[in-house]
Amino acid sequence: MRTSTEFFGFYQDPFKRTPDVEFYYPTKMHLEALDTLSYLIHSDEPFAVLTGEPGTGKTITIKKFINELPQKPLATGVEDMRLSLAGAQDK
Repeated sequence: MRTSTEFFGFYQDPFKRTPDVEFYYPTKMHLEALDTLSYLIHSDEPFAVLTGEPGTGKTITIKKFINELPQKPLATGVEDMRLSLAGAQDK
């Protein structure tokens, strides 16, 4: 059985756990996210959250944004977060 990389003729795997910005594809939604992040940086907002379904390009969009900044900011990200409401109910 061939891998997807072999099947599609890619020179490297574009579907890694941590995406490579070399494979970034700028959809309208991603460009809007980049514009919003740019606005937040230039307006001195201290915090931003980018949300979306798994596989929609949140991580790669943030990485692309940070790579294109003239100065690298202090940034952090959560790449795999699972929220649970178990135990969060009022007793």
